[in-house]
Amino acid sequence: SIGYMLKSVAANKTYVFEFYLKGNANNAGDPLTVNLNESSAAWAASGTSELKLTNVNAADWTKYSYEFTTTTAKWLPLRIGVGGYAGADCYLDNIKIYEKDGDGTNLLPNSTFAVPATTLDGWTDTQYKNRGETYSYVELSTDGYSNPGSVHFYRDYSQNLGGDASSIG
Repeated sequence: SIGYMLKSVAANKTYVFEFYLKGNANNAGDPLTVNLNESSAAWAASGTSELKLTNVNAADWTKYSYEFTTTTAKWLPLRIGVGGYAGADCYLDNIKIYEKDGDGTNLLPNSTFAVPATTLDGWTDTQYKNRGETYSYVELSTDGYSNPGSVHFYRDYSQNLGGDASSIG
């Protein structure tokens, strides 16, 4: 998974989470999820702090958009990832979060993962591929929506069927 700490969200505001995806966010088991890891915000689609990208897949780069509303002004951790009994193989690019009725300013830096990026630059990560993971990882890719560069999420669902799920992140 990757994460970013949003530091400038206001109370009682609606924000838009927008991204481009290519691949399958849910090819088996649980889908790729987007978590607002605090109870101070809820996704319009789910009514909770967790958004499951069920049935989100595209052969070519496709734009997706979801809204969430905050209840208090404070830092808000954002986490995007696959975990548990999940299967996914997809790329995300041009990730944006902006106030719905605002000026469109993106609250996320380095949201295009532009090449020649070699780190997630400001984003935190778990299971980054260079740590030796083979069945569940996040990696930077040269494939991209409008410019080279994106983040690739991969999780082999078949590894859930007899492996130790306690280490899945």
